[in-house]
Amino acid sequence: MEMEEALELITNPEVYEHLDTDIVQGLLEMMCMFPVKMGDYYGPHHWVLQHGQYFVNEQKDRQLGPQKLCFYNSQMLMTSNIGTLKYAEGYVYVYHPIAHGWNITMEGEVVDSTLRLEDREYFGFVFNDQYILKNLVEKEAAVALIENWQEDYIMLKESDKRLLQATEDPWNWLWPVG
Repeated sequence: MEMEEALELITNPEVYEHLDTDIVQGLLEMMCMFPVKMGDYYGPHHWVLQHGQYFVNEQKDRQLGPQKLCFYNSQMLMTSNIGTLKYAEGYVYVYHPIAHGWNITMEGEVVDSTLRLEDREYFGFVFNDQYILKNLVEKEAAVALIENWQEDYIMLKESDKRLLQATEDPWNWLWPVG
């Protein structure tokens, strides 16, 4: 797949607004290198570009969990901070895009409880609390939700249904829009 073809598949204005960033360029390159059709998407990179948003700022005061357990660290941090932190998943740019989980404050600041590096770019999807809690109970584990190869990338293949569940939030009045 060529870069022009990849861009034609994306309707998310957030991508075009941040087209010159390393993270968006890296995700587009990954999408071009591995254009495997999964449901309506050409892999998880395409799904994140289509539904995610760009984050760059990072909250400096954070507790660090074990390395290489970003999905677990972030989901557990969200469960102990319901109403003040959301769980986000997508990619962080560290020389290239890496699948990653992190948290977002009410003010939109990134809280990364796993990576020890500063000044990173993130592009990902913010999940509602109920969706995360339901998944934790059902799976009895904190797992990647987008790059979930164990369940054959179900988020991509059942995207319409899963996306609706992941964004419906009975407490959305707590979360600022935009």
